Amino acid sequence: MAFNGPAPEDYESFVFPWWEEREWSFGFCKTGPDRESKRPYDLAVRAFLLLAKLHLGDLIRVASDAPLRDWAEAALLVESVLALPVDLYGLLGARLLEVEDARGRRFLLERWKEDDTGLSDWLQARERMDREGLFPWPFRGPYRVLGEVHLPQEELPRRWAREGFYRRG
Repeated sequence: MAFNGPAPEDYESFVFPWWEEREWSFGFCKTGPDRESKRPYDLAVRAFLLLAKLHLGDLIRVASDAPLRDWAEAALLVESVLALPVDLYGLLGARLLEVEDARGRRFLLERWKEDDTGLSDWLQARERMDREGLFPWPFRGPYRVLGEVHLPQEELPRRWAREGFYRRG
């Protein structure tokens, strides 16, 4: 299977499967030059990947640099059109962690890995970029992880604040 958007809405073609002569293969598809300039077929790519993961299970791993809020749109489409339940967190291996900063402010932090060894460095890097005027980060460490949160998929777009975090309420 292969598809792309119609010109001028095309970018990179999505091709599946990615067969290679080795134990595993890797493929990816960019649907625009950056997150803000995604082409309309981005939704079709995400919906297809969710369906592939639903049907192929552990035979496929889906990872992305797109936030959960973008994946929520595809999950809701699959659920509404095909009546297939989609566990977005389970399929993508994604989590939302409730985090508290030094001022007692709480937010939800999106993580795509089980291993949080790099979490502290990631948060400190956001603070450093904020001080340098490169990236607005409203929180200040030290940070404390309070636990995992599962927001309904419908709420993810509404709670999105900016890269990496969601409003708690």
